[in-house]
Amino acid sequence: MEIKEFWVEGRGDFPFDMLRYDSCWPARGQDAALLEHHVKERRAIRMMTMTHGSPTRARWRSFLWACKEVPA
Repeated sequence: MEIKEFWVEGRGDFPFDMLRYDSCWPARGQDAALLEHHVKERRAIRMMTMTHGSPTRARWRSFLWACKEVPA
């Protein structure tokens, strides 16, 4: 199974359900630390997922978080 990396960016509460939905997790410790922050500023979190497809961008957007793949 391929491991893909992508960034998510947003503000406010992190959509924790997306970890389950996209079978993903934070790529680094500092990314994991950003999950708990309830801040008004935008923050970018690098994520990793093990899938055959791509992250579900539309679903991330429904939580007001942008999603983009990390270039290889």
